[in-house]
Amino acid sequence: MRIISILKRLYNGNTSYIFGRFLSVRKGYSLYKNLANTKTIRFSLKESTLFDKINVQKSLKALQKDAVAFGFDLPSNLVCDIEKFAQSCEFKADNVANTFYYKDIHKGRLADGTAIAIAYAVAPESCDSIQKILHDPILYQTVAQYLGYKPNNYELRLYYSVVSALTDTERRQRNQTIDYHFDVHAFNFCYAHFYITDKDKDSGAHALIKKSHVDKPFNFLLNSARRSNDEVFTYYKKDDELLIEAKAGSGFLEDTSCYHKALAPISQDRLLLQIRFF
Repeated sequence: MRIISILKRLYNGNTSYIFGRFLSVRKGYSLYKNLANTKTIRFSLKESTLFDKINVQKSLKALQKDAVAFGFDLPSNLVCDIEKFAQSCEFKADNVANTFYYKDIHKGRLADGTAIAIAYAVAPESCDSIQKILHDPILYQTVAQYLGYKPNNYELRLYYSVVSALTDTERRQRNQTIDYHFDVHAFNFCYAHFYITDKDKDSGAHALIKKSHVDKPFNFLLNSARRSNDEVFTYYKKDDELLIEAKAGSGFLEDTSCYHKALAPISQDRLLLQIRFF
């Protein structure tokens, strides 16, 4: 059935879902983009950086080796600004027709009883502190060097993963990525993640399988991008799993063509800022 699903996507023109999972295709795409790209990027970069302690070459080596590079940590004032923004802006959810506010969620539900798994900020780009991060020159330089071309596209997400009594099946129905999977929504991409609240195993920490961005068994590549824990660890060692428990403000880059997931929060709502460059 998984192969049939892939063939249907190919028939419907979703070529990146089919071919973007192969490392050789991603490398070829990067080469093409590098040759075709103009010298001008579509959005301006700041002159100063938030990440002056970052060694770009070390970050590149970490991404290339393990699919993740740490140290892109935010100053506390930006973290506070983003959290304040999240407490006052409008949110949306896949299963809700109208927008709402974070304060409207109580014990994982809205007033009408609708269960919320993930709440997405409607217009995260309107937050000045998020704009500072998006246009940071060191962040962009690191991503561009890793991809092998200057990405002119990005997607911003600021969202809460909410503590609730939802079952795992209900969370999956609401597109909460609690299972290991690799991303295949474009031919190449790199993510920047920033914890806006503290994260541990009980509050929605991110987990990944190191080196899996360049090492997948062929039968995994030819089937669904999603795998159960048992399936993942038939091939990868448990020592390859990295659970990223960290304080608010901690930031990291990730090649999400690796296997990764977010643990469902059970003690505290999870607020995350995510930028996808592609």
